[in-house]
Amino acid sequence: MPDTFSKAKSYLPNTTEYHTIQGGNHSQFGSYGFQKGDKASNISAKEQLDETIQLLLNWEMTTVSKVKPTK
Repeated sequence: MPDTFSKAKSYLPNTTEYHTIQGGNHSQFGSYGFQKGDKASNISAKEQLDETIQLLLNWEMTTVSKVKPTK
């Protein structure tokens, strides 16, 4: 992990979950085109988006749905 990422992690909750999308890159995640310093992706933007969606749906089903609403 780059040093800046390691530092930024200290601002997140201990319960934060991390997932690496193998072959993906930052530019495809944001759908804003290739960015300086980014590496080329080994998967299509659709494959990366599909995996992102599945991760978010799984997170919602296993984590968010269990949280009780506050009043």
